[in-house]
Amino acid sequence: MKAHNIAIALMLVVCLLNVEMVAAQQTKQQISETWQAVQSLDTGADVIIKLADGKTVKGNYVEAHDTILTLSKGDRLINLSQSNIRKVYLFVKRKKDTQEAIGTLAGAGTGVALGLATGSEDGDPVVLGVVISAIIFAGIGYGLARWFTPKHKKILIYESSKS
Repeated sequence: MKAHNIAIALMLVVCLLNVEMVAAQQTKQQISETWQAVQSLDTGADVIIKLADGKTVKGNYVEAHDTILTLSKGDRLINLSQSNIRKVYLFVKRKKDTQEAIGTLAGAGTGVALGLATGSEDGDPVVLGVVISAIIFAGIGYGLARWFTPKHKKILIYESSKS
C-alpha cells in the first residue's frame, strides 16, 4: 500500500510541475514596425525609449506625431525624433494572480506528496498530516511565487527597421 501511495504522490507532483512548465513558456510578442503603435498610447503611460546612440530615456508618454515623440520627465518635456529612436517599450504593472495560483498549487501538491509518502507506521497515511503538510507547502509556494514574480514588465511596442 505504501508503494502505491508513493507512486500516486509522484504522479501528482509531476502533473503539477508540468502545469508550471507550460505556464512558464512565453510566446514571442509581435513587434510593430509602424509608428501608429506609439501614437496610440494613452497619455501618461510609462515608456522606456532606447535611442540609436545606445542611451535609454524613461518618462511618461505625452504625444507622438509623424516624426516627433514627446515625453514628460518630472516637470520638463522631452522631444525625441523618430529617426533617433531604436525601440519603444511600454512599462506595465504585471498581474501576479496566475503565478501565485501556480505556486500555491505546486506547493500544495508537494505537501500532499510528502504527506502521503511519509505515512504512519502501518503504511497508511495520516489524513491530518497530509492536510497540514499541504497547507504549509501551499503557503510556501504562494510566498515564493509572490517574491520571485517581477512587479513590472516591459512590452516592446515599436522597433525601428534601422536597427
